[in-house]
Amino acid sequence: GQIRPGRMASVGRRALGAALGVALVASLFVLDVSYVRERIDAFVGYVHTLGWSGAVVFVAVHACAVALCFPATIAFELAAGFIYGVPAGVALVTCSKTLGGSAGFLLGRTLLHDWVVAAMASRPRFRHVYERVGHDGLRFALLLRLSPMPSWVNNYGLSLTSIRYPTFALATLLGSVPFIVNNVYMGSVAHAVVDVLPFVAVHARWED
Repeated sequence: GQIRPGRMASVGRRALGAALGVALVASLFVLDVSYVRERIDAFVGYVHTLGWSGAVVFVAVHACAVALCFPATIAFELAAGFIYGVPAGVALVTCSKTLGGSAGFLLGRTLLHDWVVAAMASRPRFRHVYERVGHDGLRFALLLRLSPMPSWVNNYGLSLTSIRYPTFALATLLGSVPFIVNNVYMGSVAHAVVDVLPFVAVHARWED
């Protein structure tokens, strides 16, 4: 018999979801963390040369890295403080982490739904946590954001619950800010140290 368009679309979505799932697995288990960190450092150096126009590029790349569960993405947060300072750095990282988390959440409810279900089925500890989401979804999601649970696990794990997207986005925004502020501030301190080092060196030579 003929293949109906609806069935073809379903097969296409499953194939695309499987491809994205393979990409996620590769990012989690195949990519070497040190290699990723080197690539991030190179990207940060490039963005630094762009000045403020590089902020859009920074947000887009950081959001994609978060959505695809790339390791060592904390380097983006440190770099934001180093390049843009605390206020602007916090704003940029908050924007990119919210966008990336939202992308993961929405992918988990659409193209990657079957993959996420299978991944959680193999991790009973995580599955039991998300099964406890009830009517108080905001408080539950916020507590998860403040917990040591990896952010990518929350992004995709919460997509299997009944929590609504606006609630997820609000919890992501509020729960991520304390860690973002800390990491961005650390990056800004590193920038201050780099600025001070030449003066320290000159002062040391004067005392010799």
